[in-house]
Amino acid sequence: MPPELARDEVLGGRYRVVDVLGRGGYGVVYDCRHVATGHSVAVKVLATDMAGHRDEMAQRFVQEAATTSRLTHPNTVRVFDFGELDGGDLFLAMERLEGRTLREMLALHARADLPMGLDQICELGVAVLRSLGEAHALGLVHRDLKPANIFLHEVAGGDSVIKVLDFGIAKHRDHSLTQAGQALGTPTHMAPEQITGDPVDGRTDLYQLGVVLFECLVGRLPYEAEQPLQLAMAHATAPIPSIVEWTAGQVPADVAAVVERALAKRAEERWPDALAMRRALESVAPRPVTGLFPLADLPALAERYGGEAVPDAPVETTRRSRAVPAAGAATPGSRGYAVADGDAFEEEEAAPLAEGHDTVLDEPTPVGRGTMPVAAVRPVASPSQPVATV
Repeated sequence: MPPELARDEVLGGRYRVVDVLGRGGYGVVYDCRHVATGHSVAVKVLATDMAGHRDEMAQRFVQEAATTSRLTHPNTVRVFDFGELDGGDLFLAMERLEGRTLREMLALHARADLPMGLDQICELGVAVLRSLGEAHALGLVHRDLKPANIFLHEVAGGDSVIKVLDFGIAKHRDHSLTQAGQALGTPTHMAPEQITGDPVDGRTDLYQLGVVLFECLVGRLPYEAEQPLQLAMAHATAPIPSIVEWTAGQVPADVAAVVERALAKRAEERWPDALAMRRALESVAPRPVTGLFPLADLPALAERYGGEAVPDAPVETTRRSRAVPAAGAATPGSRGYAVADGDAFEEEEAAPLAEGHDTVLDEPTPVGRGTMPVAAVRPVASPSQPVATV
C-alpha cells in the first residue's frame, strides 16, 4: 500500500487531500479539492509496491487513465488527470460521485424483499447502452460490466444519473493487456467468447449487460457454480434460462426477449450494436425513458437496511481468481461511496483480487466451445429473490 496521505497534503502539486474515501488491495482513493479551482475530485493512488505486480499494475493503471479520459458521455465517469507522484506512485483524478453502486442497491432490495421497478431497470439499461455506444464508436470494449461497475450518482431532485465505471481493462480493437492463455473479466458476467478465446467486440459488453439486466429482473444471476471456472463455462455452454418462466410471467415477454437476445451464446445472434439494443429496450419500457434513474424508495431502504452489512461468502478459487458473490451480498459502507471507480473499495483492506476487481482465469483458451464439462454448473430452478414489478 502507498503511504497514507495526511489531510491538507497536496497530491501532484494540484490536489489537496480532504479525506479518505476508500482503501483496497490496489491503493487508496481520496476526496480532494483542486488547489486553484476548488473543484471536488476523487483521486486514486495506486499501490505500486506489490511484489511481482508492479509493472503489470502500472501498465493497466496508465491504460485506464488514457482510455477513460477519451470518454465524455454523461453516463460515463469522467477522468480529468493522471500522473506520477514524487515517490513513484501513480494517481488518477476522476469525477467525484455521490451515491451507490448497483451492486449495493441490489443488496438493499434483496434484504428488503422488494423488487426493482421495471421502469428503473429500463432506465438503467438505456443509460448503460448510451455509455457503451460512445465507447464502441471509439473502438473500446469495456469487458467487465457488472453491478459493481455501474454507479447511481445522486443529483438534486431525488433522482440519479447512471455512470459506467472502470474502463481499466477496456480493449482497443485487437490490443489488450491480457496475456495469452488468460481471460480477463468476472466469471459471473463473462461472455462466452471471453471464455473460449474467440474475438471480443462490442457485443461482448451487450452480453454482460444482459446478465446485469437479468439479475435486476429476476433477483439473481442466471447461473450458479461452486468454482469460478465452472461458472464461467456455464456462460459458454449452458442454456439461457427463461426470464418469463423464472418470474412466473411477472416480467413482460417483450422485455424478457430484449434481454435474452443479448444473452445469446453466439455474438452474431445478439443485438448488432448498443444503439439497436437501446432502441429495442426503449420500445418496451413501461413509460418513456427520461435519462434519470428514479430512486423511488431507495432512501427508505438505505435507512432501514443500509447498516446491516452481510459478509461475502467464500468461494473456491482458481490460482489467480476469486468469484463475485451473487446479488444480495452487501458492500460495507454503502453511504458516501463516492469513489469514481469500479474497484469497490471497502472500509477494510481487501485482497488484490477480491470482489470488485477484475478476475483472471488461468488458461481458458484451450477449452473449445461445448467441450468443458459443466455438470457442476446449475441454473437455479426458481428465484429466491424478488422479481421486477411493472
